[in-house]
Amino acid sequence: MLFLDTEWANDSRDLVSLALVNGDGSRVLYVERDPLPSNPSAFVRDVVYPLLDRGSVALADPALTETVRAFVAASGTPRIHFDLAWDKVLLGQAMSEWGRNLAGIPPFVPVLIERNDVRDEVELYFQNNPDASARRHHALVDAEALRHAFVEVVDP
Repeated sequence: MLFLDTEWANDSRDLVSLALVNGDGSRVLYVERDPLPSNPSAFVRDVVYPLLDRGSVALADPALTETVRAFVAASGTPRIHFDLAWDKVLLGQAMSEWGRNLAGIPPFVPVLIERNDVRDEVELYFQNNPDASARRHHALVDAEALRHAFVEVVDP
């Protein structure tokens, strides 16, 4: 079981960052695109970009693709949970290197979480964790919030 969150730059849904966290939080992947999309919305420019880690997690598309594929493949055929359909689309784009490299995409089972009780628990998580709340819209922080909420509500 993995939990996914992505951040994107604009209405075209250009991927900015992607995070995957396993069910107990012991395995984590966080990557950012390098270079970043050059046409971010004002919200992304003012809120998301300042939260980015950059450094060693900022990867060119081919390296990002291989890193994400390796993480997913190391989980067997995981169920990947996400709370927005665009997260799955962006994961697919990242694993295919935006359609340039379709060979070797590992199998996974997508699971869209549409439960209000899980969404409510995500909000409660941020209310109870001011450090996480201050970094909301960082893909890894949001993936961890979703993992926590799912485990708390669905799979205690």
